[in-house]
Amino acid sequence: MTIQTQVNVNGIDVTTYLKSYEYEKVYGDAISEISIVLNRKVNDILILNSGQSVEVWRGYITPTDTKVFSGYIEKYDPEGGIVTISANDKLWKAVRGEANLVYDKDVVGSPAYPNGKISKIFQDLINSHSNILTSYGVNTNVVANKLKDTGADFVSNGVQVGDYVWNVTDNLFSIVTNVDSQTQLSLADDIFLAITKTYEVIPQTGIIADNVSVQDSSLDPANPSLDKFVCNHADPFERCKALATCLGWQFYYRADTNKVYFEPQGFLSNPNTLTVGDNVIKVPKWTYDTTEMCNDLTVVGAQQMIETTEGQVTSDPPMNGKIGNAPGVNNYNQGYRTDYVQLGYVPYSVKVWWSPTAPPPVTSLKIGGVPDSTTVFDYYVDQNQKRIYPKDGTTFPNNNYFMVNYSLLIPVPVHMSSPGSITKYGEFKKTLTYTDIRTVADAQARGTDYLSKYAEYFIYTTMAVNIATNLGLDTGQLIQVVDNVSQPNVNKLLLINRKRFRYPSDYDEIDVGDKIWRLAEWQGSIEEKLKRMQEKEYENTDFVTELVDVDNSITSPINLKNRYFKVQTQTVLGNDIFIFGNPTYGILGTSRLGDADMGVLTNGIIQQYNNIYTENLYDNDFKDIVNTTANWDTTSHAILFAVAQQAQSLSIDYNNGVITSARLTAIENGGAFPYQYYLTSDGGTHWESVTNGILHTFTNTGIDLRWRIINTAGEVDKITIDQYH
Repeated sequence: MTIQTQVNVNGIDVTTYLKSYEYEKVYGDAISEISIVLNRKVNDILILNSGQSVEVWRGYITPTDTKVFSGYIEKYDPEGGIVTISANDKLWKAVRGEANLVYDKDVVGSPAYPNGKISKIFQDLINSHSNILTSYGVNTNVVANKLKDTGADFVSNGVQVGDYVWNVTDNLFSIVTNVDSQTQLSLADDIFLAITKTYEVIPQTGIIADNVSVQDSSLDPANPSLDKFVCNHADPFERCKALATCLGWQFYYRADTNKVYFEPQGFLSNPNTLTVGDNVIKVPKWTYDTTEMCNDLTVVGAQQMIETTEGQVTSDPPMNGKIGNAPGVNNYNQGYRTDYVQLGYVPYSVKVWWSPTAPPPVTSLKIGGVPDSTTVFDYYVDQNQKRIYPKDGTTFPNNNYFMVNYSLLIPVPVHMSSPGSITKYGEFKKTLTYTDIRTVADAQARGTDYLSKYAEYFIYTTMAVNIATNLGLDTGQLIQVVDNVSQPNVNKLLLINRKRFRYPSDYDEIDVGDKIWRLAEWQGSIEEKLKRMQEKEYENTDFVTELVDVDNSITSPINLKNRYFKVQTQTVLGNDIFIFGNPTYGILGTSRLGDADMGVLTNGIIQQYNNIYTENLYDNDFKDIVNTTANWDTTSHAILFAVAQQAQSLSIDYNNGVITSARLTAIENGGAFPYQYYLTSDGGTHWESVTNGILHTFTNTGIDLRWRIINTAGEVDKITIDQYH
């Protein structure tokens, strides 16, 4: 059976130009890649650019039976008569997005509220921060299979049939089947059963993580929750990886469903069996790896706390703790001096006695302290030098008897072995040092876990699987592998580590083995991983700080430009005002504190940099709020028009000289052509129709330049006005 295929780039079918492709998906790498080789004549129908969409299908009945890849061009390399496209799957959106918030289970409205569920945080990172949302809000009415929001603007926002709707409050999903009006959408499912449910509309070109593809992390009581999870200007993909590591889970994107999956490692077992000589068409070459084997292990790093006593413990000679004041006298050289006492080990918890009698009585217990911190004390401890010092300005009394009781840590190496493995394979010895081990029990647990993974050899291979079998193989699946041809025979449950398919080809390649499976900490201490993540990741501070690095180097220039200059004035209207330093309005006891009688701001002069006005729609600085009815969207950086709507500016050039002519140039995107453009040079007294991109000479000149655009649909993405001075 011959495999059929179809490849689309930027929505255009380029299959007739296809020479080959190779797709690879690796376990543990959430983002998969594809390399496509096309005949260079593809340039006759398509101008390739990074970021364009790439879709690949395979099938036996039709070329589009199953979508196997959906993503975006990362780079393309023309060479000779071919062009090679490298693309990443759509999970790459999560790398290009940004999340800058703190998930807090104690804050109402946070996706983590009220139980800190990790899977819910994951969903929000994918749905809300990896996509550019088409619309969002709260539903105001309940209508079956509808989303009704009287404050919405679905048409102007560009909501389309096929877009996804997420009821965030109830974690329910549906698809838009019709855009009924500005305020209502028809849905495939009835997901709004009450009002005031928060919703988000995700474009069909985006990615979603719904309640089917994302497993509920709270169903397993062994899984932890998060009190707080900080995203400090982080890309959502990196934060999702941190959540997956915390749980020991995996996440990936599937092109056939357009969903992102979040699930325990080994969550899915493929019900089929790979059998050499049946659906495996080549005899595999097995690798039996003993390079990392260990069955005789010593774990170093464990310590045990004990207590010891030094000094004058009894009243009998020798006088081990008698304080002396000269070399060779009264044990001076044994460490009991009037200026310090030398201990044998690093002290932790310390009690000190000294007295003229031996041994010092209980009542002679002294007070410890910290220099420059404690007021009343007799001594202090220097752990680094293992010494006890008298309080500054004092000495230990000569000929007194000194006794100290303190706790110390003693290293305890732990030795473990696997007798069965030693009998079977011989000895494989290893010593491991862990700096974070605190107890013997911890060392034993680490050693037991290590031996369970390394006391047996690892086995792995690459298998050629007949494409016609269509077994639904995917990375991360566990599958039974039977090889009665090789010696020794293999009949084991193995993990699919890598999936690779090519076109043209008669088989797919998969890498299977038990190394990654056995070494993965699927049953490891989740609580410990969670604790370390919360301690390490940004210290979980509530403050999110942004550091902007401006690189003006030759290799990556960033040129900062002036935008505009504006001078405004205010006129005093009465006496209810205080201006510091002013001889009239700055008199204490006469002028009132405040600015109640300060007039409104009025323009004195407005001048654009180089007398060129550029509106990129990143803010509302020049938006005339009163006279603009179109959607001036500073998020998508566009002006979106509906029926008979207009956008109008405030003064963009004022009192900067007489304006006799100007040119307006706008970037249009769709809509009912032609757009209607107007300019005024006298502050709106006379509006004159102009043509996009053509210099206009004013009939009515003035010193106050403004613009107006009218249309019934479409959008304008940028406006430039020049040649007016």
